[in-house]
Formats: sequence, structure tokens, C-alpha cells
Amino acid sequence: MIPGEPARRPRPEPEPERAPGPPALEGDLAVFPTTDLFQFFALLGLSGTLELAREGAPEAERVRLRLRGGRLVEADTTGPRPYLGELLVRRYGVALEAVVDGLQRQSAVRRNGGPGPRLGQMLLERRQLTADVLRRALDDAVSRVAGPVLLWEGGSFAFWADPSPMVAPAMSGYEDSVRAPAGDGCEPEVSLEELVLRRWNAGEGGG
Repeated sequence: MIPGEPARRPRPEPEPERAPGPPALEGDLAVFPTTDLFQFFALLGLSGTLELAREGAPEAERVRLRLRGGRLVEADTTGPRPYLGELLVRRYGVALEAVVDGLQRQSAVRRNGGPGPRLGQMLLERRQLTADVLRRALDDAVSRVAGPVLLWEGGSFAFWADPSPMVAPAMSGYEDSVRAPAGDGCEPEVSLEELVLRRWNAGEGGG
């Protein structure tokens, strides 16, 4: 863990806020597996909120995914999650000092009652990383939340469609690890079909 980063919160963590109203589509993952589900949303190019839940194994978990045009743009989970600062240092060559300084500035603003700027945006504005690196790191973080769902052998899903593909309400409790501010050109955008392909390739490699 990076010094100064509030990375590993004690359990229980607050669950993502549930989407309002009845879902447009819901079902059983034992009947409609996540690999088929992801390809279905990608093929139709749907926008909205997809929530997946399972009990046990080893504990209950809920994952909430935001889709735009059949592509993944946000992800949240009640289980283990990646953190942007850690990914930037360990995988993308960003200086540890820059990340720690950004986290300290972020914490100072939040202690004073402000929402706090997002870590990626601060590093981008201070030219401590490029927009391309930030976008790739965000894609990586989102994939690390959504990818493990493809291994689930059971559970349930529900989907709430957006009234407009361009309207995407924020998810409460969302971390810097998996979301960038809209309009900065660095929003994550991950192909659901690519995630499924990676899962298939990993399965073949492991066999």
C-alpha cells in the first residue's frame, strides 16, 4: 500500500447506492451467465446501470457497473477494489512522491468539508502524468473490478436503462480508482467483449 493512501478500509464497507425504480431487466446468473450478459449489452449498445450480486464464496458481494453505448465507463464493488494511486506507481511509472502529495492535498480539502479533487485530475493538472497514462490506468482499474465477475458461477443481476445515453448519474461512494471527472478526456471506456475474450483466453491458457 502507498503511504498516506486510504487504501484498505476496515469491513464492513458501505454498499453502493442502489439505482432508483424497478429494473428494466433482471435474472439469475446461473441461467444467464455473465459472459453471455456482457456480450448481450455490448451487442445492443445499451446504456445504464448493471448491478450483480452473489451470496457467500467467501462472503456476499455486490458489483455495480455503469455502461454507455455497451461499453464500461464506471465500476464499484463491495469487495476488494484497486486504487488509482497504487496502480499509477506500480504499473505506470508515476513518482511515488507525486501520488503521496496528491493524496495529502486531497485529504486536506476533505477534512475542511470539501468534496476533494480527484487524484488523477490533480496529477494531470500538475503535469505529473499524461492524459493517455491516466486513461489507461482508469481502464485498468475498471477492468479489475468487472473482470472477476466473469468467474462467478451464480448470483443475480438487474439492469436499469438510462433515459438518455448521455445522462449518467454519479455512484455514491465511488473511489478515484475507477472514475475520472467527466469532460477531461480521461474517462475510462472498456469493451465488455474484450473482457470476455480475455476470460476465454485465460481459461484456455489455464487448461
